[in-house]
Amino acid sequence: MIFGLGDILLTTGCTAPKSDITSALTSKFAEKLSFLASLAMRVNKIVGEDVTSGDFEVLAVPPAAAFDATAMEDSYDDGRSAKARGNNISKVLCATDLGLRKKTRVGMTGEKQWETKVLLKPKVALESVVEIMDE
Repeated sequence: MIFGLGDILLTTGCTAPKSDITSALTSKFAEKLSFLASLAMRVNKIVGEDVTSGDFEVLAVPPAAAFDATAMEDSYDDGRSAKARGNNISKVLCATDLGLRKKTRVGMTGEKQWETKVLLKPKVALESVVEIMDE
């Protein structure tokens, strides 16, 4: 942590040699930084293991992925797309909106098990939207 702070000071224009900066930071702040790091580790443990039982994750669909209506929404579905005409081989052109899912820890004892629930499906533009734009 102290080396990182030394690098920040050098980057911002401090002209002292790196070894002098590191020595000064160590002598003045080592105890306080150690205490701060231990508190951060405790918070990380509490949030990650002991107290919370859920976590939110952002969902995005990569380009060229196969369209799956159960996992994503077509932002430009106007009834004329390849998907609507019965062609189920639609590919994603790009993501237009991010989605959100929640992972909830099930069973607090033994091996961790997670239940996943999609709260908001990501939205995508399909390759077929290019055909619509050409019209």
